[in-house]
Amino acid sequence: MTDMIVLNSIPDDVIKKVVARLHPYRNSLHELYRWPLRGALKTEIINARFNTWTPDWVRSLRGQEHKSIYKQSIALRDYLYEELNGEMSYERRTKHAAWIVGDWGGISIKKDGKSETDLFDIITSVEEDGFQFKRVASWSKYFAFKSPQEYAIYDERVIYSLNWLLFTADSGCNYYLPSPGGRNTVMNLFDYSLLIFIRHGDLGYKYLTDALKQDVELRKNSRSKSSLLKKLKNKIYVKNNKSYSAYLEIMNAVADALYDKDDSKRLLKTEMILFSIADKDIPLEVLSEYKNIGV
Repeated sequence: MTDMIVLNSIPDDVIKKVVARLHPYRNSLHELYRWPLRGALKTEIINARFNTWTPDWVRSLRGQEHKSIYKQSIALRDYLYEELNGEMSYERRTKHAAWIVGDWGGISIKKDGKSETDLFDIITSVEEDGFQFKRVASWSKYFAFKSPQEYAIYDERVIYSLNWLLFTADSGCNYYLPSPGGRNTVMNLFDYSLLIFIRHGDLGYKYLTDALKQDVELRKNSRSKSSLLKKLKNKIYVKNNKSYSAYLEIMNAVADALYDKDDSKRLLKTEMILFSIADKDIPLEVLSEYKNIGV
């Protein structure tokens, strides 16, 4: 895989502000983290994915349903860390990857050999050729499970929360992260892209007005789709092919300041917080910000 890029433009005080915003949540993950695990462990799901073979870690997790979702999730990560870093046949590794991405992660992966092999081909491509934006929400799940101290999941909810915190820390920043797609209805409703463009020092109302007029004029006599959003994002968002490297750099900086350096799960916990606040706390802040500007 490729080395991380250096975001020379991100000031230390921005990281400090993001950390300060996340600090109240750092010890609340037992109550905060609610991504359900039980459904992915159902007998019919496991049998269909693993061809009636039940892995030992599944049996172990089924005995922990009385624990919090957070504790179950940590146990899952621990079990699969050992599993994925041990000896395993290609077939079983593809099955595990498909379960992580599809059954646990909620991304559609058919329970057939071709879909599972196609997924693992992308994972192998990333291992051999470096990070790519194509299906980043899928392959990053596998690497986050296999090497949790090095990688985090590039999830739509995490990106939604992180970009908002970067915006509130520095509205003029040029290191917003592109969306991998797959937003839920809440995030779609409380989209804040326009706020980012309006508040950015290199853009603003006048720039947006002129850019919109120009875009309309260019498409006046054609059926071509608007490229305005893409042009705006190109100015202040990290390029797609650099997005995962930039994401890891920001996440590591935040995690190192938010948790003790000897906490091996600091990157995972930071990801879990950002994931968890995307459905409520961040949308409420977005709504409040729109109210403040009189929308």
